[in-house]
Amino acid sequence: MTRRDSADRSDGASPSDGARPSDGASPSGGADRVVRGRSGSDVLAARQRLEVIGGFVAFFTVLALVNAAGLIVTGRPSIFASLVLVLMLVASWFTFRTWRRVDRAVRAG
Repeated sequence: MTRRDSADRSDGASPSDGARPSDGASPSGGADRVVRGRSGSDVLAARQRLEVIGGFVAFFTVLALVNAAGLIVTGRPSIFASLVLVLMLVASWFTFRTWRRVDRAVRAG
Protein backbone atom coordinates (compact mmCIF):
# COMPACT_ATOMS: atom_id res chain seq x y z
CA MET A 1 0.00 0.00 0.00
CA THR A 2 1.42 3.35 -0.99
CA ARG A 3 1.10 6.62 0.80
CA ARG A 4 -1.39 7.81 -1.81
CA ASP A 5 -3.66 4.78 -1.27
CA SER A 6 -3.71 5.30 2.48
CA ALA A 7 -4.60 8.99 2.01
CA ASP A 8 -7.45 8.06 -0.31
CA ARG A 9 -8.89 5.66 2.26
CA SER A 10 -8.72 8.05 5.17
CA ASP A 11 -12.47 8.60 5.01
CA GLY A 12 -13.10 5.01 6.09
CA ALA A 13 -14.63 3.86 2.82
CA SER A 14 -12.87 1.05 1.05
CA PRO A 15 -13.14 0.46 -2.69
CA SER A 16 -14.80 -2.88 -2.08
CA ASP A 17 -17.86 -1.47 -0.32
CA GLY A 18 -18.92 0.58 -3.34
CA ALA A 19 -19.14 3.91 -1.53
CA ARG A 20 -18.41 6.91 -3.70
CA PRO A 21 -18.27 10.54 -2.69
CA SER A 22 -20.98 11.37 -5.21
CA ASP A 23 -23.47 8.89 -3.72
CA GLY A 24 -26.43 10.42 -2.02
CA ALA A 25 -30.10 11.17 -2.20
CA SER A 26 -31.18 12.68 -5.46
CA PRO A 27 -33.71 15.51 -5.43
CA SER A 28 -34.87 14.59 -8.94
CA GLY A 29 -37.64 12.37 -7.63
CA GLY A 30 -36.73 9.19 -9.46
CA ALA A 31 -35.68 10.66 -12.80
CA ASP A 32 -32.10 9.61 -12.03
CA ARG A 33 -33.15 5.98 -12.57
CA VAL A 34 -33.55 6.85 -16.23
CA VAL A 35 -30.18 8.53 -16.67
CA ARG A 36 -28.13 6.28 -14.35
CA GLY A 37 -25.19 8.52 -13.64
CA ARG A 38 -25.18 10.54 -16.84
CA SER A 39 -24.50 14.24 -16.79
CA GLY A 40 -27.06 16.75 -17.98
CA SER A 41 -25.44 17.20 -21.38
CA ASP A 42 -25.43 13.42 -21.95
CA VAL A 43 -29.15 13.24 -21.21
CA LEU A 44 -29.82 16.18 -23.50
CA ALA A 45 -27.82 14.46 -26.26
CA ALA A 46 -29.81 11.27 -25.69
CA ARG A 47 -33.06 13.21 -26.03
CA GLN A 48 -31.86 14.79 -29.28
CA ARG A 49 -30.84 11.41 -30.68
CA LEU A 50 -34.26 10.02 -29.81
CA GLU A 51 -35.91 12.97 -31.56
CA VAL A 52 -33.96 12.21 -34.74
CA ILE A 53 -34.77 8.50 -34.51
CA GLY A 54 -38.40 9.37 -33.81
CA GLY A 55 -38.53 11.52 -36.93
CA PHE A 56 -37.24 8.72 -39.13
CA VAL A 57 -39.56 6.17 -37.54
CA ALA A 58 -42.57 8.51 -37.89
CA PHE A 59 -41.74 9.19 -41.55
CA PHE A 60 -41.57 5.51 -42.42
CA THR A 61 -44.70 4.82 -40.36
CA VAL A 62 -46.60 7.34 -42.49
CA LEU A 63 -45.23 5.70 -45.64
CA ALA A 64 -46.33 2.28 -44.40
CA LEU A 65 -49.77 3.67 -43.58
CA VAL A 66 -50.18 5.23 -47.03
CA ASN A 67 -49.00 2.01 -48.68
CA ALA A 68 -51.33 -0.23 -46.66
CA ALA A 69 -54.30 2.09 -47.13
CA GLY A 70 -53.58 2.42 -50.85
CA LEU A 71 -53.46 -1.33 -51.28
CA ILE A 72 -56.72 -1.77 -49.38
CA VAL A 73 -58.50 0.96 -51.38
CA THR A 74 -57.40 -0.53 -54.71
CA GLY A 75 -58.73 -3.93 -53.70
CA ARG A 76 -55.33 -5.62 -53.24
CA PRO A 77 -55.00 -5.97 -49.45
CA SER A 78 -51.64 -7.33 -48.37
CA ILE A 79 -50.87 -9.06 -45.09
CA PHE A 80 -47.22 -8.09 -45.51
CA ALA A 81 -48.05 -4.36 -45.82
CA SER A 82 -50.31 -4.62 -42.77
CA LEU A 83 -47.62 -6.36 -40.71
CA VAL A 84 -45.05 -3.72 -41.69
CA LEU A 85 -47.52 -1.04 -40.60
CA VAL A 86 -48.09 -2.75 -37.25
CA LEU A 87 -44.34 -3.11 -36.68
CA MET A 88 -43.78 0.56 -37.52
CA LEU A 89 -46.58 1.61 -35.16
CA VAL A 90 -45.00 -0.43 -32.36
CA ALA A 91 -41.60 1.12 -33.09
CA SER A 92 -43.18 4.60 -33.04
CA TRP A 93 -44.87 3.91 -29.71
CA PHE A 94 -41.66 2.56 -28.17
CA THR A 95 -39.60 5.50 -29.45
CA PHE A 96 -42.13 8.01 -28.13
CA ARG A 97 -42.27 6.40 -24.70
CA THR A 98 -38.47 6.33 -24.44
CA TRP A 99 -38.23 9.95 -25.59
CA ARG A 100 -40.85 11.02 -23.06
CA ARG A 101 -38.95 9.30 -20.22
CA VAL A 102 -35.66 10.96 -21.20
CA ASP A 103 -37.42 14.31 -21.66
CA ARG A 104 -38.69 14.11 -18.08
CA ALA A 105 -35.14 13.46 -16.90
CA VAL A 106 -33.87 16.49 -18.82
CA ARG A 107 -36.56 18.71 -17.31
CA ALA A 108 -35.96 17.36 -13.81
CA GLY A 109 -32.29 18.06 -13.73
